[in-house]
Amino acid sequence: MINDLQKGRDFYYRITEKERLVSYTNDDLSALIDFYKILKGQDCDKWTEMYGQLTQRQQLFLILEAEGYSDDDIAEALCITKTSVRSTRSRIKNKQK
Repeated sequence: MINDLQKGRDFYYRITEKERLVSYTNDDLSALIDFYKILKGQDCDKWTEMYGQLTQRQQLFLILEAEGYSDDDIAEALCITKTSVRSTRSRIKNKQK
């Protein structure tokens, strides 16, 4: 568990440094989400209340937004197009309760 939290912390610091997040695994995402829940649980609780079940990728997207990433920043960090950013935002919005 401690190693997972350390992995999550390391991933989180990559986000705060605005690094590109090209290579990561599902385990990395799980570790990030677990770490973020400890760090900023109120955000995660709000997302669960607003959207219900989200994929790990959608949670990453919301974490990036919460950390001040613009759509351009998200596209660059995840090496995706702005269209993909808008599509992800739309899928999240469609889950809104």
